[in-house]
Amino acid sequence: MIDEALDYLGLRKSRLHSPHQPASRPLVTGHDLYEMTKPTENLIRQYPAAALATAFMVGVVIAWWVKRK
Repeated sequence: MIDEALDYLGLRKSRLHSPHQPASRPLVTGHDLYEMTKPTENLIRQYPAAALATAFMVGVVIAWWVKRK
């Protein structure tokens, strides 16, 4: 899951240094992204039903908020 996100964001190390771009450090590297999302991913793996219910409720609240506007 993290690998797909890194590919999508273009944060893979093999894609960071192309010959046309200067070798400067990006704001967020793939390792930083992995370290930030690791606790959330572990929580979702431990409690998948609670994570799904929370995502559903967040979606309902956002839909209610958008409809209200």
